[in-house]
This record gives sequence, structure tokens and C-alpha cells, in this order.
Amino acid sequence: MTRARTCFEGLILILVLVLAQPARAFQNEPDDCRGIKWGTEYHELKGFTKVSTQSSLDYYKKEDEEMTIGDARLEMVVYVFYEKKLCGAVLNFKSSPNFQIIKTALFDRYGEGRQPNRYKDQYRWSGTNVAITLEYDDVTQKGKVMYYYIPIYGKIQRSDQRRTR
Repeated sequence: MTRARTCFEGLILILVLVLAQPARAFQNEPDDCRGIKWGTEYHELKGFTKVSTQSSLDYYKKEDEEMTIGDARLEMVVYVFYEKKLCGAVLNFKSSPNFQIIKTALFDRYGEGRQPNRYKDQYRWSGTNVAITLEYDDVTQKGKVMYYYIPIYGKIQRSDQRRTR
């Protein structure tokens, strides 16, 4: 299974979970993703390279990407576009120390995340326009932060529902 497909499947699962949650704001809800405004069309961006397309989503990497969150090192950052517009991002990392740094940074910025299962290292922030998920697996020592722009992701869900009818 390719990384892009794994990311795609994870995004769809989280999308369903996020959209099923009632909208509630969290502190400092971002109107951009790593400095790029939500909904920006990829042709307006410089230094982006398409890495894959899965279903109706295009995945891009950015040249000269800042591969850190605070002192934590990121392994990969992928930006997600739907109908040419930025609607998400996946930031992958490894190691428990990186997880702890990223968790602290996200809690400091957005407030304490909701933890659906106290036995799993997974935290969620559901806002009016943006949803964020942080997850980490102690066994594989891998984790990710996923950002979703809900106004565009809602279109994906409606589009998928029409196709399955």
C-alpha cells in the first residue's frame, strides 16, 4: 500500500469523524496551513510538486519545506488539494520525543485537544472551519498531524455520496 493511499484512507476516515462532530471553536483556529491560506489554488503557489492523485484529491510536496514544529523534526509534509484548492495537510513524524514536543506545541496553540479514547495517543480539535488531528503509535514510533479545511472537505463528502447513489 502506498503512502499516498494510506494518507488518503486516513483523510477519508477522519473526514467522516470530523464532519459528524458538532462544530465548536477552539482557540486560535487557523485560517491557513503553514502560511498558505485555505482554499488557495495550487497554480498560485511556487515550488510545489505533485506526488500523487488518489480519487479526487491531489497530493503535493513543497520544495524547501520547513521540516520542524518547534524542536520536533518532521519526516514528510504533504499538502492536499481538492478541485485545485488547498483543503488539508498531513505532517508525518517519528519518535516519542518528537510526539511530546508536537503535542505540547499544539496544546499551547489550540488548547487541550479532545481525546476520544484515553488508551490511544490521539487528539482532536474541531472548529468552525478547521479540524486538526494528532495521532501517535508507540509500537511503530510513527505519528502525524492532519489538518482539514471543513468547507472544502464537505464538498468531497457530498460528491462521494452522489457517486454511491
